[in-house]
Amino acid sequence: MKIEYFVFSGTGNTLLIAREVGERLREKGHEVNYHMIGRNNSFRMSGTA
Repeated sequence: MKIEYFVFSGTGNTLLIAREVGERLREKGHEVNYHMIGRNNSFRMSGTA
């Protein structure tokens, strides 16, 4: 399953949790795309679908 994950993290704590959740989803075979809300950048973390 392809998952679009939108995250806002003012201090970085939420981002740490979002990455952990995304990693667990990726381990289960999902493709996870992160999008930072309120910033100009995004990063991609993909797994096998």
